[in-house]
Amino acid sequence: MNPKTKTDSIERGDEIPRDAICTCKSCHHDFFRDCVKSSCTCCAKDEHSLILDGIEGFLSIRPESYFGEANKIRNEDLIKAMKVKGSLTDSKVEEAIRKVPRHLFVPSNVIKFAYEDGPLPSQNEQTISQPSVVARMTEWLDVKKGNKVLEIGCGSGWQSAILSLLVEGGNVFSIEISSVLVEFAKKNHAKAGIKNVEIIEGDGSLGLPEKSPFDRIIITAACPKIPKPLVEQLSMDGLLVAPIGEFMQSMVLLKKTKDCIKELKRELGYFFVPLKGKFGF
Repeated sequence: MNPKTKTDSIERGDEIPRDAICTCKSCHHDFFRDCVKSSCTCCAKDEHSLILDGIEGFLSIRPESYFGEANKIRNEDLIKAMKVKGSLTDSKVEEAIRKVPRHLFVPSNVIKFAYEDGPLPSQNEQTISQPSVVARMTEWLDVKKGNKVLEIGCGSGWQSAILSLLVEGGNVFSIEISSVLVEFAKKNHAKAGIKNVEIIEGDGSLGLPEKSPFDRIIITAACPKIPKPLVEQLSMDGLLVAPIGEFMQSMVLLKKTKDCIKELKRELGYFFVPLKGKFGF
């Protein structure tokens, strides 16, 4: 059976999901519309289809649940933009980002901005980091196959989902202090089919001693300084990446050696929400 098009699958009186994605049949431009009569914002033609899981014409009350051709194109555009900026240089990180659709990890009211390189508002007055920052931190972390990774601040779950692909048989543990975000991230992981991430509600500044040591630790909130428990839980020769500072942060990459904690990289100019908890702000 051939896929139905917009015109023969939707009646004029049917309710269309707000901000549903349409793909123009003429120029293949993807655009958001909330009524049947809307035309392409690129070429102004009215020959378009709604896309859900790559199948034309079938509607959903949850527009975030699909990753059709339109979003694949937008994801590729985002990847290209990050590569041009120089924030995405590692092929493995690039492939992980390609496989984890960001629109599955953002609130439905901002889904149209999922593939723009900017931060987005999340739940509980938190933000979802911009993709280029996620890419940079992930590359610095240099995750290897089989690594055990600890993430402080799960947020929407997009960062940990990317890490889950990079560990390949390893495990990712993510601690989130907000119960609202814990549930949000778990639902997002379920939609994306992420299996090897354990999300724990708790004070991330204390780490997760019962699962330590960790090969890699990533802190996704601004710290006044690196929490001592996290340094203790980092394995020998392990790497830790975190934003340090109160108003504007420096991204730092640290390595634990038998003699000291060695700073490998530092880059100024980041803005993160503050880390909460005993060793946070």
